Amino acid sequence: MENNNELEMMRAQVALLKEKLDKEQLVSEKLLRSIIKKTVRRLTFERMWSLPFILIFIPCIIYVLVTEIKLSMVFAIVFGLYMIAATIYTFYSQRGLNNKTVGTDRLVDTGRRLIRLKRLNARWLRISIPVSVIILAWMFLEVDPDAPYGVPFYRGASFGLAVGAVFGTIRYVKRRRELKDCIRQIEDLTGERLD
Repeated sequence: MENNNELEMMRAQVALLKEKLDKEQLVSEKLLRSIIKKTVRRLTFERMWSLPFILIFIPCIIYVLVTEIKLSMVFAIVFGLYMIAATIYTFYSQRGLNNKTVGTDRLVDTGRRLIRLKRLNARWLRISIPVSVIILAWMFLEVDPDAPYGVPFYRGASFGLAVGAVFGTIRYVKRRRELKDCIRQIEDLTGERLD
């Protein structure tokens, strides 16, 4: 009789422990979802902010390149097309990743979307760096160094290139680290390998 009471007490303790673990996992999942939502919110904000900027920037920069700096129309069009391609690729890489899907999807599905985003960002980097180098070299070759704006243009463009490269690298590394942390936490919580 005493063994039955001990057995019932142990079952009750196991049930209580299981309930506590389920609650802890639920809290961990909610916390993880809030972290992922914060990351996705920032990505969405950057994406939505870049669209009007690009739509205003492209015509203005083409106008300035052609009329003020006297670069060829072919260069200005190629530069504009590159900026449009970059914007389209940004929207494509973040497709299906928003706060609504993060809040309602299974964590594994969200993790797979984050992995897709991380891979597409890395792929874009491998494409955009060589293309940017070609476009910048082309731009430097087209600017007349004897023109009154030649030397200041070279200095300003070089400074802008250096500052942009530093900030772009910092932003890329930070975003990649955030995505990696979210993916790792999803894997830890779900026990599934997502790669």
